Amino acid sequence: MTYPRLLDKVLHTEPANLVACWASCGESGAVLYDFARFGPFNGTIAGGVAPSTTQRGYDFDGVDGRIDIASARNANLLLNPGFETAGGGPPVFLNWAESAGTGAIANEGVIIHEGADAAKLTAGATRNTYISQQMVVVPGRRYRLRIWTRGDGTYGGQYHLWDVSNGAYIVSKRATGVVAAAYAPVVIDFVAPAGCTAVSLTLWCPSTNTGVAYFDACEVKRVHGFDGSEGSVLAVHQIPVAAYTDGIKRLVFQMQVDNSNLVQLRKAAANNTFEIEWQGNGDAVVVTQDPFSDTDVMRHGLGWSITDDMVTGYYNGASLGNSNMVFEFFGNVLDTAACIGASSNAGDNPYHGWIGLVALWSKKLTDTQFGYLGTP
Repeated sequence: MTYPRLLDKVLHTEPANLVACWASCGESGAVLYDFARFGPFNGTIAGGVAPSTTQRGYDFDGVDGRIDIASARNANLLLNPGFETAGGGPPVFLNWAESAGTGAIANEGVIIHEGADAAKLTAGATRNTYISQQMVVVPGRRYRLRIWTRGDGTYGGQYHLWDVSNGAYIVSKRATGVVAAAYAPVVIDFVAPAGCTAVSLTLWCPSTNTGVAYFDACEVKRVHGFDGSEGSVLAVHQIPVAAYTDGIKRLVFQMQVDNSNLVQLRKAAANNTFEIEWQGNGDAVVVTQDPFSDTDVMRHGLGWSITDDMVTGYYNGASLGNSNMVFEFFGNVLDTAACIGASSNAGDNPYHGWIGLVALWSKKLTDTQFGYLGTP
């Protein structure tokens, strides 16, 4: 199989959900096609050997060769989304406008979903307590709002989305539907209307006097950017025989928020072992190939979906099995820990071998699609 043909297959597989594709398929060297930015992005290459007409790939030198791919991340448009940073009192929370009305706004440090803080809104007689934040959007683009919220066991909170530019509701004021005394997510997709460059999210107290609602871990992200809750990655690479027994963990691909939220394809430190890992909120799924010492060109893949409650590893188009997962992938991918050929942009855990292509989707590909991409 020629690598330009493989690149063509990748570009025609779920193109609407293809976040980024790095391919070294010719004399021009490495190019990261970043579809989140709608244009080519020249990745930073440190060390290694530039591709030739016959090599048609990038030869990582095992020291500091890597390509930074942080441009593929999908940042949360909300600031202080988990209410971890206090405001000047008022406001109670930095970056959030507020109006207590006849109720109360408080920082909650015990009843939380993640981190150390949450927002607690208690309704007063006029039921007009709220916090709000405005964000910049692009007209015509689709976004996903996700709010973690809980009620007091009887009443739940409310929310709305407002088109600041056009002075109209995108989502009119409505109940979250979560009244139980346990956090649950509220998720809704919306499209920024024509001419809309600013949207505000408002979180409201319950519609009943003395009712209490809690909010935490809010986010607004582009639907077709990288969303850790669902995705797929494919890597075409080759490992020399000596690297299988060198006792060093070597990364083909990594996207990481922190040690509890990451995606990795790696040659393990253990001899003759290859590992594919998805980890969300500390819950890890590791697909292991052991013993394993393939020195041919390989196509490793990983697909995951919170909705389907499934993680699947792939090798040369064949499934390596499914595993269930529990928690969601939280946070924004770090600039310093999104790399091809290493685990950081400092060159940690350097790959030793050849990498020809890495592609990232914001959707879990099917077995059929991975089979199509994994075979000549």
